[in-house]
Amino acid sequence: MLRKMAAVGAGVIVLSVLWVSVIVLCIFLAKSTSAGKLIPVVLIVAVVFTLILIFLPRKDPGESNTAEQDYDTTIVSRTAMLVALSLALLVALILIFTLHIMEPIYAQQRHTH
Repeated sequence: MLRKMAAVGAGVIVLSVLWVSVIVLCIFLAKSTSAGKLIPVVLIVAVVFTLILIFLPRKDPGESNTAEQDYDTTIVSRTAMLVALSLALLVALILIFTLHIMEPIYAQQRHTH
């Protein structure tokens, strides 16, 4: 049986660690000129892992099938987490677009002799 930390399960903690590390990695990559092109790849990989963890939850091996009808009581928390992660992705993509892709290209100074 999975233990809970701070009243949340292991999946929420894994997703939190994943997205904190992705944000830190994107910040470091944004400062690099050559590796800055890897930021969309990092974000796409993080989104894929997030979607896998959200839509394919691991069933607790200690549970047995009973005749009772199961209800998904975590739909509110999953939806809130999905909305928060989607907003974070949207903000990250907007920041990448405005700060990295749309950098101004200044004209070279003309040399007159």
